[in-house]
Amino acid sequence: MRGWPFSKPKTPGFGISRGYYLTILSSKSVLPSIAEIANPGGAGGAAIGLAVPLEGSGDKAALLEPMQRGAYVVASKDRKTVLKMIVLSKEEAGYDPEDFVNSPLAMGRDPELVVRIRATWTIAQLVFESHDPGVYPALDFFLGVAVRMATLSDGVVADSISQRYLLPENVFTTSRLDPLVDVRDHLDVKFELRPDGLHAYTLGMQKFALPEYEILNLLDEDQSDAASFLIALCQSVLLGDLTKPGDKYGSPSALFEARDGGFDARLWQGIPVYELLPPGRTFSSIVIILPASLAASQIVSASRGLMKRALMTVDWIPSFDSSPAASQATLTIEPIAHIAIESDPAPAWERISAVPREIGVRDSGKRSSPAPRG
Repeated sequence: MRGWPFSKPKTPGFGISRGYYLTILSSKSVLPSIAEIANPGGAGGAAIGLAVPLEGSGDKAALLEPMQRGAYVVASKDRKTVLKMIVLSKEEAGYDPEDFVNSPLAMGRDPELVVRIRATWTIAQLVFESHDPGVYPALDFFLGVAVRMATLSDGVVADSISQRYLLPENVFTTSRLDPLVDVRDHLDVKFELRPDGLHAYTLGMQKFALPEYEILNLLDEDQSDAASFLIALCQSVLLGDLTKPGDKYGSPSALFEARDGGFDARLWQGIPVYELLPPGRTFSSIVIILPASLAASQIVSASRGLMKRALMTVDWIPSFDSSPAASQATLTIEPIAHIAIESDPAPAWERISAVPREIGVRDSGKRSSPAPRG
């Protein structure tokens, strides 16, 4: 007997977290119309799709009027991806641009970006209501709508998860690592100097309900290699090669092993994390080498650079196993356990949150208290 001719939609092995949102800080007092953001034909450079106010008549005349405070729905042409955009004033959102301008986050930034943030007039928050199971089309549509809104309103796109402020022309990477997706559009590699060395970590994989990655005990000169290594690894993950504990990546002579990490509660706050342990600190005998691709070659190259100093930055505890259950005597080398260190107060980004994750809108003009998003 033949089965039903139905099948589940093909996915890359992950989805899009409901906690993923972008904030557009607009410096114009008069916003574009919702029809300029998205319309069925993509007229005037708009995203191709359908966009309407969440409340109201939805007649054509209303679609051509400047956007006002309230909620809007933006859907892709095939209706597989549906976004919600909430528009409100910076005062209602409780956002003070001067907090950013006077913080270390503004140092070394593009002057145009700082000017636009300082002139913030209106805030729009963009979230997923549903998304294409294939994920990649949904991501491009999502970023495209954010870019369109920021472009027409002389705005800046704020990505709270990856802790970045971007001018609209910098949201998409110009030369993509892969036609399907470029992880650099969604993720950033951060560095933090600690008493035991430089800490490199990603921010952005959690947008897909996937673990972030971190490497500990690096030297200052490791930054470039560490960034290349983490970007290449995360690119491979977004193309469907999901990480499991014990997986190894890099050159055969310099393999880094993925193990449960995220022991810094201040930084991760319960977010799943893989720590990439350098050779000599691994515990699994299983070796997984990536296919010969651009991402794999980058991982190999970067891991070789990191290995030059990896063994000089680790403390070791040797132990000898000669129990009857062991087939032979085994020398095991394990790293000293992590030691909790009192940390500085939360970084500026955590104190300067542009907009709460989701803001409900009431006719009274007051923010409601929406249910938490999963």
